Amino acid sequence: MESPQCLLFFVGALFAALSLASAASAATDAPSGSGLHPLVLLPGFTCSQFDARLTDEYMPPTPGCGVQKQGRGWFRLWENFTALQTDPALLPCYQDQLRLVFDPVADDYRNLPGVQTRVVSFGTSRSFRFDDPAQKNNCMARLVDTLEAVGYKEGANLFGAPYDFRYVPAPPGVPAKVFSKFRSSLKHLVERASESNGNKPVILVTHSFGGFNAMEFLHQTSLQWRRRYVKHFFMLCLGVGGSASGMLAVASSSNTGNPSTLLASVMAFGNRTFASIFSLLPSPKVYGDTPLMITPAKNYSGSAEDIVEFLAATGFSDDDIERYRTRALPLTLNFWAPLVPMTSINGVGVPTADKVIYGDGNFSATPQVVNGDGDGVINLETVLALKKFIGDDPDQPYFKSILIPNMTHNAMISEEYALKRASSSGLHPVILLPGFTCSQLDARLTDEYKPPTAACGVHKQRRGWFRLWENFTALQAHPTLLPCVEDQLRQVFDPVAGDYRNQPGVETRVVSFGTTRSFRFDDPAQKDICMARLADALEGVGYKEGANLFGAPYDFRYAPAAPGVPARVFSEFHASLRRLVERASEKNGNAPVILVSHSLGGFYAMEFLHRTPLPWRRRFVRHFVMLCNGVGGSPLILQVLASNVGNPSSVLSATNRTFETTFSLLPSSKVFGDTPLVITPAKNYSAENIPEFLAAAGFSGEEIERYRTRAMPLTLNFRAPLVPMTTINGVGVPTIEKVIYKDGNFSGKPEVVNGDGDGLISLETVLPFKRFIGDEPDQPYFKSILIPNTTHNAMISEESALKHVVREILRAN
Repeated sequence: MESPQCLLFFVGALFAALSLASAASAATDAPSGSGLHPLVLLPGFTCSQFDARLTDEYMPPTPGCGVQKQGRGWFRLWENFTALQTDPALLPCYQDQLRLVFDPVADDYRNLPGVQTRVVSFGTSRSFRFDDPAQKNNCMARLVDTLEAVGYKEGANLFGAPYDFRYVPAPPGVPAKVFSKFRSSLKHLVERASESNGNKPVILVTHSFGGFNAMEFLHQTSLQWRRRYVKHFFMLCLGVGGSASGMLAVASSSNTGNPSTLLASVMAFGNRTFASIFSLLPSPKVYGDTPLMITPAKNYSGSAEDIVEFLAATGFSDDDIERYRTRALPLTLNFWAPLVPMTSINGVGVPTADKVIYGDGNFSATPQVVNGDGDGVINLETVLALKKFIGDDPDQPYFKSILIPNMTHNAMISEEYALKRASSSGLHPVILLPGFTCSQLDARLTDEYKPPTAACGVHKQRRGWFRLWENFTALQAHPTLLPCVEDQLRQVFDPVAGDYRNQPGVETRVVSFGTTRSFRFDDPAQKDICMARLADALEGVGYKEGANLFGAPYDFRYAPAAPGVPARVFSEFHASLRRLVERASEKNGNAPVILVSHSLGGFYAMEFLHRTPLPWRRRFVRHFVMLCNGVGGSPLILQVLASNVGNPSSVLSATNRTFETTFSLLPSSKVFGDTPLVITPAKNYSAENIPEFLAAAGFSGEEIERYRTRAMPLTLNFRAPLVPMTTINGVGVPTIEKVIYKDGNFSGKPEVVNGDGDGLISLETVLPFKRFIGDEPDQPYFKSILIPNTTHNAMISEESALKHVVREILRAN
């Protein structure tokens, strides 16, 4: 049975395999499909539909066929399961009408006289959707559905290139009218797809025999055109130079039995008339003189001479064999790199024909098959040859081969499969840094602790570790614990150490560092504001907790401090995160890591990067994706601090004033300048006179000095991280721009003037990213994405926003 989760992972692997070091220019993307390169799919053998119509020239094989019975209009010739179910007498008609003949005058293959054909729905993927259950899992329909689920849209940035699989390319100078027409149509489609997507180059994705057609298409276009229009070529389930399976198909087709289905006919004797049958034969360039077909009279190898003798032995005429020599063989001998970035993805671990033994020499009998490794159709030997012919070509810009264990030829694009074992084969490890309040903390008390009420302290709360933040269940059961939690979360400043610390007698630790378990809260209010849903979405595309998905929770009360100023807790976090990055990379084949942050986590990640050496960053950090953060604080924190004067209402109001992070969130004069942010009758406060505002809001002289020496230098020194970076922010949501206290009373309710943003982060702080990061000449890559009508928390909780985020993470691979 099929599994959407499996296919989502497969799409993830596709995107992840697109791990080119292609330096893209800084850009701001709209949230639609414009961020995705257009994609053109080429399906496998028998996976394109075509229509036919008949003329009086057609000579039917039975009275049930022909113009008199089938009419003169277009009808579905391949694949028409429904019509055959209704009228089985049509089977010999369709079998005959699918046959090809060779025209010696035109020196090319064509339909039978009186039969005209056309491919259905070129340019779309509709041709991949069959009414035959046997074809349901063989073609690309399920892959199309999955691509649409991650943001692709049929006709906008997702296209199909079906083809008449009976015909094939021919060597230069040899007529191949049908393929030439297909090549021209595909070229126009690629150009149109690029033009309709902001001139982005196209990604070609093929399955099975579609890869052969795509490879020849690329070979027959100019290098200049390829480099302009082709971003990447993904070839699924195909190797180099045919296989023993191709010889087995040819040998079996010599048995002129009576296939009971049209599919069996195409795969049997009808196939002998197709030009494509010779393209499946082994290439001398790959197999040489290795015996592939064994009989008492002769062992047939992949050499050109042996293939010719094999064709004669299986009943092909001299004219047929000459066409093999002049049309098919030259292509198998001239396999070469496409010179566009390329990834091949193949299944292994499935028994696959390696050689075939006809013990009595009778090709119409059932042979003994000696299996090797592969996907059941494509032999591993032909897959490994891709490295020699493509990967080792000095002019090939990029090549990667991914082998997925226990994956069959058709399962690659359809069936359920335990792909998680292979997830690290394509995906760079991801480390998530959550937002404010989204890390859980344990605490334990000593006798030094002075409780604020009789319900708190060692004698009531025990000496062992307990969940301090966030323990919704305990507070629901024992509301009297609330003042205990509030007090135990408070911080004090130690003037001797020159640093913040817990209350005396309170010890704390971050829960589950290195995992995302710390993001999963028992408080329903926290469920949608942390990263649990994002972690689930990443697991849905192939990431796996502890394998290539990790979490870096932190004590959100503490913050980095200016260089040279003690900040013990952040320094310990920095060291732990550095070790986690190195371990995640080592565990995933030394692949560099993608950091993904939300809200305040972006501030921590940015400071972490600034405090690691540039060579380390370039070695270990693939990309930094920062969600819902801006440059230089937010006016919102001014309202929070002002409104808490004499009016504490929750854990994160009165207690928050003691947190070191409070000062880190204050607006920076580097961004806001002297723009009034808090307006009162006596004075307007801007980012340039924050100390005066803090004094008016009730902070002491010592606290204000700590703002000047610890936090303010960081807000004035925002700079590029010098690793590839993408920011994603919501816009179109009313967001505080300034606060007006008409009576000057901070404990009263202010008038709020809103601007644009995500409800917390103002657009005014997002736009400066380009100036501080995008315009930095040493910044390797920067992109800013704005998603309309997306709130701060919806970015990591709502399905529509999560699709954008996951897509960018996959693209960062």
